[in-house]
Amino acid sequence: MSRYTFILCAILFIIMPLSAQTDEPDYPPVTLDTIRDLRSVIRVEFDAYPDIVSGWFVVSPDGRYVAVRVGLDRMMIFEEGVLIDEFQANNPRLENANIIDAVFNPSGDTLSVLDERGMVTFRDVVRQAEASMNFDLADDIIPQALWLRDGQAWIEALSLSDNQPVVGHMASETPPTYQPYAPADDPNALVRIGRVLPPYVVTSSPEGEVKLWDLEMGDVISTGDVGDMPAVFGQISPNGQFLVWRDPMSENVNLLNFETGENVVVAELNGVYFQAFYASDDGTVVWAVDEDFEPRVVAWIVATGERIDLGEFRECSRVPDMIRMSHDMTTLVIGCDTGLDIWRVAPESE
Repeated sequence: MSRYTFILCAILFIIMPLSAQTDEPDYPPVTLDTIRDLRSVIRVEFDAYPDIVSGWFVVSPDGRYVAVRVGLDRMMIFEEGVLIDEFQANNPRLENANIIDAVFNPSGDTLSVLDERGMVTFRDVVRQAEASMNFDLADDIIPQALWLRDGQAWIEALSLSDNQPVVGHMASETPPTYQPYAPADDPNALVRIGRVLPPYVVTSSPEGEVKLWDLEMGDVISTGDVGDMPAVFGQISPNGQFLVWRDPMSENVNLLNFETGENVVVAELNGVYFQAFYASDDGTVVWAVDEDFEPRVVAWIVATGERIDLGEFRECSRVPDMIRMSHDMTTLVIGCDTGLDIWRVAPESE
């Protein structure tokens, strides 16, 4: 296969949906009206897959597929809890590739993985076909994150020579293009809230100035003020309007509206630690996973502060390795050493 054809296939994998997915089930998103019906609906037991030693995974935007990393260089892809595909990442520069990050394309039919030297492998999960793009990174450039946008593969990486992050992108036959990591030039961006998926980055100053950045644009797209303390942990809503966050001492769970600048205390935490927070697109409900290292899922109604105990997730021998919501907010997935627990809105009558 010519290099041009190979790259063209990669572009098509990124941007084109499959007609085979038109019959996918329609799951309701988590909202104020549906939050009480969020519960565990599918469990995947890793006992059947002894090569899986960690619950590190990615979920497709519609929640249909979950891809689990196996060892360092393999991925297993599950559809509704059933294994449908697996593949190994390969790079001629490496004896054994190390998958650093993975992401599904917007239509959810292609999984892309990034290895430590910048090879991006695209796997069509229905046709089980592959293509690739190669950033071919120097040894002193360490990739950290991968995302896809408009037929391009984007990465965030760390340059060891100057200990500075960089952002790169490539498409078609053009070589990679690199640009600065914009928050690096902001002296007030001392705290970066983890687990916010690129291209977005949320930073906070010690005095509570919060900024939402777009790494592709290289600029701030929203700001807010949360008071006299930094926002140290949280998550943005899929539409980017809300940030659910907690303070350094985990005293409260809060919700910042980037559009209005209003920040409200949703509920007291009193020092209780949660592994993950999420907020609905309309900012009416927030929920959290793993309460003080106990396997609980909890939600709060923003307007009243009412707490809703949604139940316990699967038994694990340690804290979850990964917790993610699908972009359409229909599917919560919790992964740990024993398996996956998939939660959706499912009224008890169903």
